[in-house]
Amino acid sequence: MKVCTDACLFGAWVAAQLPDDRVLRGLDIGTGTGLLSLMLAQERAIDMTAIDIDANACKQAGENALAASFGHRVTVQQMDVRAFQPSQSFDIIICNPPFFKQSLLSAKAAKNLSKHEAALDLGLLLQLVNRWMAAEGIFFLLLPYSRADELEKLAQQQGFGITQKRLVRQTAVHPFFRVMYALHRSDSPSAASETGVSTEMCIREADNKYSADFLAYLSPFYLPIHYK
Repeated sequence: MKVCTDACLFGAWVAAQLPDDRVLRGLDIGTGTGLLSLMLAQERAIDMTAIDIDANACKQAGENALAASFGHRVTVQQMDVRAFQPSQSFDIIICNPPFFKQSLLSAKAAKNLSKHEAALDLGLLLQLVNRWMAAEGIFFLLLPYSRADELEKLAQQQGFGITQKRLVRQTAVHPFFRVMYALHRSDSPSAASETGVSTEMCIREADNKYSADFLAYLSPFYLPIHYK
């Protein structure tokens, strides 16, 4: 599956929020190419477990980790998330899940599995995260904006508090198309100290150049020529 701009933005946004005063234990659910795990491993002291149900995706993620100087911090496992039984909890869980629900399917089964909600729905995802996340852990999630209300209702039902919510547009004249969340358990001290901040950003300005927000997040990851 091709790497897309919103996934890169999501990984950079998460990396910018992680503490750098200790080694973290992280889980990447549905890792695909390993993009998100590698972005976090590049920027922070974190040991990532990256899981995916698709064998070809895991092969690609493993190759990408081997090619990176920091890739030793990423362990790739082919695994159905519903069968995953970790021996320890995670400080950070990150997921760019199957986006689409009741949408037109592709002729390619692997593409449907990665992009359409068939094997993993949001309710089940939150249940699994609740089971695996440490008491003071953070769950970061990227979704289409059209599913924001659904996610927020499910999160409240399952005991999560929304501590960060970042709404994303392509440009100022476009509607929101993505939303990035940071979730804590609603009864954790860290959640009680947060205000549930909701902010907005655009990927590009009116002149089609990347916005200052986008450049600030992605500058550790994109080569300078890509800004032109």
